[in-house]
Amino acid sequence: VFHHRRRARLAVTWLGCWAAACLVMGCNLTPDGDGPAGDDDSAEDEGVSIYDLHAGVYEEGDYLTFVGKIVTTPRGESGFYVQEPEGGQYSGLYVYTYDEALCACDVEPGNLVTVRGSFSEWHYESDGDGSMTEITLTTAADYEVLGRTDVPEPELVTIDDLAYANAEPWEGVLVEVEGPLTVTAGVDNYGQWEVDGLLVDPFFYDADPVVGATVNKMVGVIDYSFWSYHILPRDSADVGLGEVGPAETVTIPDIQQGNVDPGRIQLEEVVVTSPLSVAYDSCSRVGFFVQDAAGGQYSGIYVEFFADDIPDMSVTVGDVVTLTGAYEESFEMSLVS
Repeated sequence: VFHHRRRARLAVTWLGCWAAACLVMGCNLTPDGDGPAGDDDSAEDEGVSIYDLHAGVYEEGDYLTFVGKIVTTPRGESGFYVQEPEGGQYSGLYVYTYDEALCACDVEPGNLVTVRGSFSEWHYESDGDGSMTEITLTTAADYEVLGRTDVPEPELVTIDDLAYANAEPWEGVLVEVEGPLTVTAGVDNYGQWEVDGLLVDPFFYDADPVVGATVNKMVGVIDYSFWSYHILPRDSADVGLGEVGPAETVTIPDIQQGNVDPGRIQLEEVVVTSPLSVAYDSCSRVGFFVQDAAGGQYSGIYVEFFADDIPDMSVTVGDVVTLTGAYEESFEMSLVS
């Protein structure tokens, strides 16, 4: 099961995608923007505004033409982003495409394009409050490259601007998050990680940060899915990882009683209370329990890691160890990884 909803919607393999799309549908990618022979779209010369789309001027299901918008991202697994040249709030839009059209379209940041599609507000079936504004492009003929231009400069925002209650205006917009920031959670099963609580998604670019590392630069497009807003960096240039900061020395009772924030921590001279588990998921995740030497309530915590990352790890019940890692709460369970 894929966590990111765009991956969940991609149903057909990429194999042979370019060849199949161009043979079956053709490629309408002329740099002067000429459409198919005999196509007269004079009534659509100006197109519609992304700002107006977000303002509620149009209804779901409307087939709309957007003229002179700028592609701000590379091609993802099932789409890409465009933006109004003027930028600002409500200026960005996600273009969802079927695989044939996606492969056939020349999607490069800086392309000035006309794109046509049906408007929808997509949301996860149990997420009644949040949604992602998008259009669905069904054929390569609905995408035309008019020329090349500069990608808009990222809009400078803060972490608070991207909190759930505040982030809607930045949905689909290329932003830079004011820093410095700190990696507060490492890469999970879906390739996602966090900076100061903001989820970073690998839709375009995978990174492997260390918890506690400073992030001097964080640029990307803001996306919504599965009850949260998150940022999608486009490449390594969008993510400036710095040095890992020192670990905070804490105790297990401090963690279990809510006195420690998630982040990089050190536990000194704790006692191993269980053997190493067998791998319990497809990522070869393993773990063991440790306990504060004094024992009692709130004295135990679970330690987990990927077996491939530390292949020589061995533990014996009764070992007294010092551990440095990332503390987090996962499904209401405290753990160190």
